[in-house]
Amino acid sequence: MKNWKRYNIIGLFIATLLVLGIVSLNAYLNFSHMAEDTKHMAEADLDYANLRINNEMNHVEQIVNDVLPTVRMMVNAGATDSILHISRNVLKEYEFVLACEMVFCPNDSNHKGRMVSVGMHRRGKVIEEHNAANDTIDYTQREWYIIPVNEHRQVWTDPYFAQTLNKTVCTRAAPVTNNQGKVIGVFFVDVPLDWLQKGLDVSKMYNGSRYMLLNIVGRVVLSSDSIQEMPDSTQNLIYRGKVGNRGSQLLIAVPIKEIYSKIINMSLISGLLLLLTALLILYILHRAVRSAFKLQAATFHNEVMNKELSIANDIQMGMVRAKELNLPEVELYASMKPAKAVGGDLYDYDVIDGRLFFCVGDVSGKGIPAALFMTTAVNLFRMAIKSQTDPTAIATQMNELLSQNNRRSMFVSMFIGVVDLKTGVLNFCNAGHNPPVVDGRFMEVKANIPLGLVGDMVFESETYSNIIGKPLFFYTDGLNEAKSIDNEQFGNERLLSELKAKPFKSCSERVEWMRSAVEKHTEGAEPSDDLTMMCIEVKK
Repeated sequence: MKNWKRYNIIGLFIATLLVLGIVSLNAYLNFSHMAEDTKHMAEADLDYANLRINNEMNHVEQIVNDVLPTVRMMVNAGATDSILHISRNVLKEYEFVLACEMVFCPNDSNHKGRMVSVGMHRRGKVIEEHNAANDTIDYTQREWYIIPVNEHRQVWTDPYFAQTLNKTVCTRAAPVTNNQGKVIGVFFVDVPLDWLQKGLDVSKMYNGSRYMLLNIVGRVVLSSDSIQEMPDSTQNLIYRGKVGNRGSQLLIAVPIKEIYSKIINMSLISGLLLLLTALLILYILHRAVRSAFKLQAATFHNEVMNKELSIANDIQMGMVRAKELNLPEVELYASMKPAKAVGGDLYDYDVIDGRLFFCVGDVSGKGIPAALFMTTAVNLFRMAIKSQTDPTAIATQMNELLSQNNRRSMFVSMFIGVVDLKTGVLNFCNAGHNPPVVDGRFMEVKANIPLGLVGDMVFESETYSNIIGKPLFFYTDGLNEAKSIDNEQFGNERLLSELKAKPFKSCSERVEWMRSAVEKHTEGAEPSDDLTMMCIEVKK
């Protein structure tokens, strides 16, 4: 008995070391995975913020380009007073513009060394005439004047504080030439720096994430939290991206503690569970050795696992709708076969207020994780169609919920459709799924990303004008990618040819014919993927 106690202590010590090793390895792998995921998410956010900021800047550039020909014509015609009218119209039409003005080159023969400007600026809600030429400001030394005059090109300035406007602004300036092509002045508009804040209003990856705009020398000029200090690189993961071609940068700082806090908690919990599991295993082994029932215990364990998988299969199949819907106005037939005990394929449908709502989907991966994600997707679809009738709204609602806390980055490709059973009009949104077959060919569909990958996405829907009398055949890639024992895929061409093999009398006959064809093709081979098919026909 003492020897057994000694062996138990040694076993417990070894188990504890193993648990610590597994927890450490798991934490390290999770850290690496999360850091890589965070990098990809940051790059996507940087691209998105860059796009929004450039869009806002392009808007201002377009304003200048639209007005510049008229300004040049008025100046050359000697009607400089008309610039006041042009400037006032710009400020009235674009509320974010603070000033719109034309300054003249002092060395021009018409001005004989005097600095002259004509334009308007905004002071609160009042638009009033403004003169940039005064005793305290020499505009000929400003960047927005020097570059257009000397280099004959338009320019964006770095943010600077404009005393007359009492705001930090960016200026877009353009040279104005006379009829001989000589620069005689500069036309410019001022926009407030906080106008570009919209470009930083991107979805934050983690609590405490900061989004900053840096100028060419690396100084923070705009921040999502109004803090102008650079983040501490020892406490944040920092990612940078370029904005435009002036050397400005976008920066995202993600707090390390936010990334890893959840992993640490999960590692501690998993470590405790592993330790408890180790103790349980030690106890079982101790009992098994003493009772000489090792083989029986292993057999029993396998039987339990098989029974649990069988129960999981029963639960999953119990969630699936009846494979056949046969109403006077529509016929629907579906078939679903997991590659393992449980799978990630799905289909669902319901008839509400004369509309047939349906979906066919394929979750990334296989087995229990895919089955759990599949269950969530089906429930979200059933919840969404209770309040939404537009496939785009259904896809958006499902995507937002599936992408939340999606640590494994799982996703589901899905075809979501809504058919008006009276008119035969089909509205649909294809989220990265295989195109259905109609009239003997693949339907042309727009490319949307699968659901669950990234939140806050915009999905596009499409319309098929009339499907009455036109059977629609949906499937997952377990059909066209099914492999024979010689590793040959079933393929898209064979898929279409089998659907044209004979005139089918019903949706069920069409699906069962395809099921028989793929079983014949894969005979003797291990199933490589889940297989789901569905056929819908709105009757004439």
